[in-house]
Amino acid sequence: MAGPPAFDNPVATVLVFGPLVGSVLLEHRRFRGDTRRRRSDQTYWLLQAWQLAGLLPGVLLAKWLPSAALPGPAWLWPIAGCAVGVAGVGLRWWAIRTLGRYFTRELQVDADHELVTEGPYRWVRHPSYTGAILAFAGVGIGVGNLISVVLCTVLPAVGYIQRIPREEALLHNRLGEPYAEYASRTDRLVPGLW
Repeated sequence: MAGPPAFDNPVATVLVFGPLVGSVLLEHRRFRGDTRRRRSDQTYWLLQAWQLAGLLPGVLLAKWLPSAALPGPAWLWPIAGCAVGVAGVGLRWWAIRTLGRYFTRELQVDADHELVTEGPYRWVRHPSYTGAILAFAGVGIGVGNLISVVLCTVLPAVGYIQRIPREEALLHNRLGEPYAEYASRTDRLVPGLW
């Protein structure tokens, strides 16, 4: 029995891993040089740990546990995973571009920070997190394994869900009532759900 196309075919490999790897490389380029602040932001490193805890075993188990393979044509999953991954990366970068210079990967609010409620922030308070979770989910879907989908989606989501209360406390503290009013009418990650 052949393994998932993501491991056996270079086109499928690019479809599955391309969106996430591309986004990581773009972020590295955009945020190059700001490591000083991240070293003191433990939520950044915890989030990285949760993401890797989902991604690495999620990918490896797709190869080792073929009994959990998703049903249907093998090529369906790299294509579907790529679509979900591209949607997630697109949403994340839309959020980053909408916030512009206010977007950072560490928890901070600049003295002149203004509340942004346009673009994807109209619907959710943390669209870059939603996009990142979708990008990781795309990898899980792309390798075509149910356990991989769960690990690649849930564990990174746990990292973001742990970070959100700290970020929101900081935003509420610094931006006050405007942020509280905004938070009262928008969901955190998924419109209509949470």
